[in-house]
This record gives sequence, C-alpha cells and structure tokens, in this order.
Amino acid sequence: MIENTINKCPICDSKANYIFTSKREKEILHCSSSLCEHFFTPMIKSDQGICLRPDDLEKESNESLEMFNDRNLKLLSLFKKHLKNKNGVLKFLDFGAGNAHISRTFKKILKDNCLIYCLDTNPLVKDFYSKYQLKQIESTTEIKEKIDLIYMVEVIEHLEDPVSTMKTLRPLLNSNGSIFISTPLGKKKQNLTNAYDTESHLHFFSEKSLNLTLKKSGFSQIKYKFYTEMHGPPLNKKIISKISNFLKLILKIIISKITFLKTINHLVGFTNPEK
Repeated sequence: MIENTINKCPICDSKANYIFTSKREKEILHCSSSLCEHFFTPMIKSDQGICLRPDDLEKESNESLEMFNDRNLKLLSLFKKHLKNKNGVLKFLDFGAGNAHISRTFKKILKDNCLIYCLDTNPLVKDFYSKYQLKQIESTTEIKEKIDLIYMVEVIEHLEDPVSTMKTLRPLLNSNGSIFISTPLGKKKQNLTNAYDTESHLHFFSEKSLNLTLKKSGFSQIKYKFYTEMHGPPLNKKIISKISNFLKLILKIIISKITFLKTINHLVGFTNPEK
C-alpha cells in the first residue's frame, strides 16, 4: 500500500505522506514541506494523464464551443489586454489543446491576425486541429518562431513532470511572452475541491507548489487573483428574457457567489520567464 511506503514529492523531492483514497480510487499524497504542500497521485501507467475523450471529437468540440464561446471571448479580451505585442500577427500556443474550442473561438475572431499552434498528446486529435486553420503540431520542436502567449487551461495537472515540461516551454516565448495557467486547487479534504474528480489528474497544486514549480522552471511567481473572465457559461438568454428584473438580480447574486466559490478552488494567472 502507498501509505506504508516512502514517497517523494515530484515538485520538491521532500517526503510525501498518504492522506486519503479519493472516490476515484486514487491514493492522494501530500508533500510534508511547508514550502511546497503539493498534492499528487502516483503514476501507475504511462498514459494516466491523458484525458479520455469520445471518438467523435468534432461533436465534443462543437458542443464545448457552444457552451463556452462567451467565456472564450472574455479570455481573448483578457489575453489581448495582457499582451505586450499590440501589432502584427499574434502567435499563440494552445498547450494541451484538447478539443480546441478555445483556439477555435480565437481563430474565428482574429482570423489571419493570429497563428495558433495546437498540441495535445491524445492520439484522437490527429489531423483534427488543421480542419479549423489551427497549426497542428506533435512536438514543440516544430515551432520555428517566438510565441507571444502560451495558454494552459486545465492542463498542468495532467503532466507527468510539470517542472521538466515548463522548462521546455520557456525558450519558446519572445522577450515579452507569457504563459496563462489555470488549474484546480488541491486541498486536504476532497469535498472542498473538484480537483480529485477527474480520472486523468495527476497533480493537485497548492498555491505554494504551483509557484515553486514555476520558480524551478525559470518563471515568475503567479499573483493569484479572481478573474471574472474565467466565469462559466451564462444563463440561457431565452430563459433570462422571461424572468422579472427582480428575479434576474437575485439570480445574478446567486450565480456570482457560486462562480466565486468555484473560482477560489482554482489557481489562475500569468507567469513570465525570469530575466
């Protein structure tokens, strides 16, 4: 059993202790270092971090696009405000692109004013991204120009070795380039977070362990904050139109509180290569 063996934290190499077995039957370990406090589950099989997807990836992508299109537009607005490069063609890397609904939204809006590379280890994505004028790659070595922004939306928790992977991304960025990261927050009690609910999650970052990962990879620490742009999809407009102004106000308050509770269970922010 895991709890009877000596385990080391994959982020800082300190001793890690077994704390519980999740409802997904994954043994969760917790780093003993107060400077890290990382949560993780041991790798049992080589493809454990790959997110399961349906065979009909296009259907899933279309459904996600419809559900999250408004959220994706907000993200694009956030990214454009953050970018230092205001002129010329924007160069993005969607790292862990999945069904690429985020990049499809970006490409639809920016058209020829952006070049978006999409990378994912799932074999189901083969030849999928190119259907939407996205640059499909199998390795970051295929990228020949410097990138303005890499976005990793719910990705870093799937990586076998987050520190090593982040180190490979650093040289891809231009002098003003950034990485945007979002990941579920790990906690000692699984009913306080949804981090443990996904089968392919390997890492459950604390605020300290994510910033330690970035520091060891040559990146600046994230100043965590509440990003309204990461809010979930809005209520259906047809439903809203039939509700009185008073009920709309009440619903907005309730939704904002629910969204806030969900958001504080996530670590979100921008990081830049340390000079």
